[in-house]
Amino acid sequence: MNIVAAPGRPDLKLGVRPEHIHLADAGGVAAIVQGAEYLGADTVVTCTTSAPGTVGESLAARLPGRHDLAEGTGVRLAWRRADTHRFDAVTGLRRDDLVAVPA
Repeated sequence: MNIVAAPGRPDLKLGVRPEHIHLADAGGVAAIVQGAEYLGADTVVTCTTSAPGTVGESLAARLPGRHDLAEGTGVRLAWRRADTHRFDAVTGLRRDDLVAVPA
């Protein structure tokens, strides 16, 4: 699972599974491709975020099919709000009491 800071919420971390992340034309999180590995049915793309406030966080996306993305390519990564898991930033425990946080 990818774990990233929650924008505007230093008390939270957000988690999203690689299979729930997809490439987006607009919106989402700006990122730079660090590597892409085609595994037969899927391509695992490892990225570093480049959006203000998230610079340097790593995200892995498992994309269906073949994606030829060269290292250094800029992409936008997105996922459904329903696929976001919330965790306490200090304890790491899941926070099921929260329903609406920035994605």
